[in-house]
Amino acid sequence: GVLEAIRISCAGYPTKRTFDEFIYRFGMLTPDVLDG
Repeated sequence: GVLEAIRISCAGYPTKRTFDEFIYRFGMLTPDVLDG
């Protein structure tokens, strides 16, 4: 449950990102997709 999720998070595994965070980080990989 919750304790396991905290343990995994502390181990350095990625957590869920918001869409805006995802676009900010990875948007440069596919600029044509962002244009529309």
